[in-house]
Amino acid sequence: MKNSFLKLYALLFLLMSNFSLFAQPGSDDGDGDLEGGDVPINGKLVFLAIAAVSFAFYYFAKQKQAKVTSN
Repeated sequence: MKNSFLKLYALLFLLMSNFSLFAQPGSDDGDGDLEGGDVPINGKLVFLAIAAVSFAFYYFAKQKQAKVTSN
């Protein structure tokens, strides 16, 4: 069971680190505000949604299993 947690966390870490790998610094416009939309994040939201749904499924399945074993 501990090994599966490690694999799950490693997979989530690799998926989420993908965001920071493609991040680029914006350009300063003189007022201290960063501007520049070089990297759209919309394409990466699919991976985040998949990770969230799979984690929610895992969490609720584990809760259901804990209820069954306690009764």
